[in-house]
Amino acid sequence: RDAAFAHVRLGEGDFSGARLHGASFQHCDLRRCRGEGAALIGTVFRHCRLEGSHWATTEAWRLQAVDCSGDHAPDMAAAATLPAHLS
Repeated sequence: RDAAFAHVRLGEGDFSGARLHGASFQHCDLRRCRGEGAALIGTVFRHCRLEGSHWATTEAWRLQAVDCSGDHAPDMAAAATLPAHLS
């Protein structure tokens, strides 16, 4: 919760089921990561590389993906779903 990551290589990481509430990723390499079932509540991705990452079944609210590159970066927030208690 409220973790901050800057200039970190997390490529091929498995964030499945992780609770990344309020986490901030800036200038990070997140290529080929998995995040199925992760909770991204207020999570911010800025200037990150997301090529080949899969976050489509993620629960999110107030998720931001700013100036990120990769297959899913532009629609990352749109692919996420609201947590059950907010829908």
